[in-house]
Amino acid sequence: AKAKVAAAGSYDSEYGFKFKVHPSKPYSAHLSLNRIRHERDFARKFRSVTDNSCVILLRGPLIFVADILLLKRNASGQKVFVDVIDLWPEIFESVFENLPNFLRVSTIKIAKIYRSYFLKKVDGISTVSKDYSDLLSEQLNIDNIFTVYWGHEQSWNALNYSGDASENLRLLYAGTFGVQYDISGLKNIIEYVSASGKLELYLAGGGEYLDEIKSLAADSVNVHYLGLLTAEDVFNLMDRCDVGLMLYSKMSPVAMPIKFFDYLAKGLYIINSLESEVAELIRIHALGINVRAEDKLGVLSSIVDMVDNTKDIRNSRQERCKAALQFHVDNQ
Repeated sequence: AKAKVAAAGSYDSEYGFKFKVHPSKPYSAHLSLNRIRHERDFARKFRSVTDNSCVILLRGPLIFVADILLLKRNASGQKVFVDVIDLWPEIFESVFENLPNFLRVSTIKIAKIYRSYFLKKVDGISTVSKDYSDLLSEQLNIDNIFTVYWGHEQSWNALNYSGDASENLRLLYAGTFGVQYDISGLKNIIEYVSASGKLELYLAGGGEYLDEIKSLAADSVNVHYLGLLTAEDVFNLMDRCDVGLMLYSKMSPVAMPIKFFDYLAKGLYIINSLESEVAELIRIHALGINVRAEDKLGVLSSIVDMVDNTKDIRNSRQERCKAALQFHVDNQ
């Protein structure tokens, strides 16, 4: 099922505040010119809104809209805070990798200078990862940066889990089939699961490589593509699985994905290829295993080992759920 999109207008939040919806130009790929047009269109509509708020909280790829939003701040004198959830322009490096080296390096460098110019003008910065905070603090030479993890509000519902020691280990990939992810590694896993007969792999999501993934899944009795699911359906699916795949490409700038907290909250054993703060958390709290990005043999070797340790992975689930409590939103 597709997520519902609210129509333009004002709405009352269950948390006691009002919010306004301003539809903008649509886009289908996160890293695209249409995405940039969407962001700038929204920024212009945001500036046109007159209200009495004293604080503006900004998120998203601000390097494309800073010139518009700074005018809003300068004209009104409102306090401006930025929540950094992804590193732009670093996230575009994987898209630019086929450009001539001089053009790619120059474009990214100019965008970073522009980002620094804007961020130095805001009143405070929060990030979703200490890696992001450290990087920006060093680049900007400022100390008004702090980290607030995504966190979670979920817990494992054991009643949804119908597995026992005699059943196949269940793997889950829930997310995007896009350029920031290790799609080649995922394809290898699909082929291995199809041939082994000792695993079940559940896939949910969309993206540029969806057709290829669906085609591979269609030829297997052990691989199941479930479509674009609602958040509730995804969480219910996590209840029934054992292992969560978190496979990113070498070029991915992602440091702390939401997926990590979702998997963690449900007690899934995590296979992770990010070399960031999340890898350290997985190691310290024994939440899963870290592999090198795009290391096909390393990932498959880890999965083979997990099959031999299915009972241990299932028996240790409650311990992973306990470790997740410190990342609940109430504890952030």
